[in-house]
Amino acid sequence: MALSMKLIKANSEYLSAYKNITTIKGLGQKSGIVLLYLFLRYPNASRQQITALTGLDPVQKESGTSLKRKTRISKQGTSLVRGLLYRPILSLSSITMK
Repeated sequence: MALSMKLIKANSEYLSAYKNITTIKGLGQKSGIVLLYLFLRYPNASRQQITALTGLDPVQKESGTSLKRKTRISKQGTSLVRGLLYRPILSLSSITMK
């Protein structure tokens, strides 16, 4: 994490973007680094695409009328990224639902 912060501080554009990301209530240093990485790696991706890349997109499994399961996250993305973003996203969703 120290190396990541060193790289971010060395580039004023990255530092500005990182500061903007971490001003969001509920996002800390680690999740800020992960989100900055995703935004830099996929600069033209929409929020739905970023959500899908992390594996946090909801999926519903159905099979006709006999099988209806609860909606769950797809878990298609990188587990490390998903693990770092899962809790902050839960706290953000509870903040925005108030």
